[in-house]
Amino acid sequence: MRIPRRWLARLTVATTAPIAAGMLSIAPASAAGTGCLPAPIDNAQVCVDVDEGSVFGDIHIVPGASGGFQTATVYVQQCRPDFTNCGVIAANSGGHVTDLQTSRKNAPFGHIFHGCASWTDDAGRSHTNKCGQWRSWP
Repeated sequence: MRIPRRWLARLTVATTAPIAAGMLSIAPASAAGTGCLPAPIDNAQVCVDVDEGSVFGDIHIVPGASGGFQTATVYVQQCRPDFTNCGVIAANSGGHVTDLQTSRKNAPFGHIFHGCASWTDDAGRSHTNKCGQWRSWP
């Protein structure tokens, strides 16, 4: 059986539209400030901070918790508001730390950002590419 092309196009739109709508709903239209994971993972928190035209990423052990990171890598991803032209604009890695930040970079007008990290904690638990909430400038 052959499926007409116009049906395939409609099927593609019907299946991808809800996914795209869901992605867009996680990116606030204009929300400078700090965007973190909804909840810490094994006492680790990953954040991005967008303020005064600049942005940086951070991974840290939550206050009052013990432990640290055997290894950690933190990075900031920047995209256009429609989630196109995405790329990493800042990154940093280190070992045997409790807090790690990227360098501060310029936050271009109208772009969206989120901080992500991969780490292995002192207990040997590994986590890969865990990302905080999206933030925008301005």
